[in-house]
Amino acid sequence: MHIVITGASKRVGFGLAESFIHDGHYVSMHVRSQPSNFQEFCRLHENQTHVIVEDLLHEHALNSLYARLTKRFGPADLLINNVSNFEPDRATDFSHDMLQAHMRVNLETAITLSRDMYRDNTRGDASIINITDQRVSRLNPNFFTYTLAKSSLWTATITMAQEFAPNIRVNAIGPGPTLMNKRQNNEDFEKQIAALPLKQMVSVQDIYRTACFLAQSSCITGQLIHVDSGQHLAWQTPDVVGINE
Repeated sequence: MHIVITGASKRVGFGLAESFIHDGHYVSMHVRSQPSNFQEFCRLHENQTHVIVEDLLHEHALNSLYARLTKRFGPADLLINNVSNFEPDRATDFSHDMLQAHMRVNLETAITLSRDMYRDNTRGDASIINITDQRVSRLNPNFFTYTLAKSSLWTATITMAQEFAPNIRVNAIGPGPTLMNKRQNNEDFEKQIAALPLKQMVSVQDIYRTACFLAQSSCITGQLIHVDSGQHLAWQTPDVVGINE
């Protein structure tokens, strides 16, 4: 199987790429940069990997990006729209630049690649997985423009599932706390995990297994699966727990 993953050089994207490659698949990866561990991994698995480096905020970044990603291994069987820009703002202080950056990276990239995959697909039996966020089902004022972009991606998941059927299925995964972000310290992250109904961190393998399930389930489309230890249930919100995120 040929998998295309965006934002694949670190964090969840890299973990997904590693898992698919270890299971014997071919993986084409969009990245913005190439950390040394990523370069070494690709060198060790050069027969299974294809890498395109692109800053998605550049004006022409999306031009033929899908074609470049599929040049080596051919049309994708599975597209995982994982790349994400995640910066804080609120409805009272957001900037035009931040809005545009979140929409460009989190929404426009995904729908453009999805459109181009649909146009290129002649066999049917392919699928798209959009990585959204548990917060699309648990709205709060934090991360205003990020949430707008991810909520729009969830809407696009439903409408593309309608439009692309029966040849391409489109689903979404909404992760919860998986890896500590750059604004958190250990105490913040531990409080966040403790506030979850299931009181456990989400692992990349949890997300990987869900992606495999969706890719293999030929009768599922237009669905969002929260892999978040119950965070979307709003059991304890940030204001109650006393953390920023």
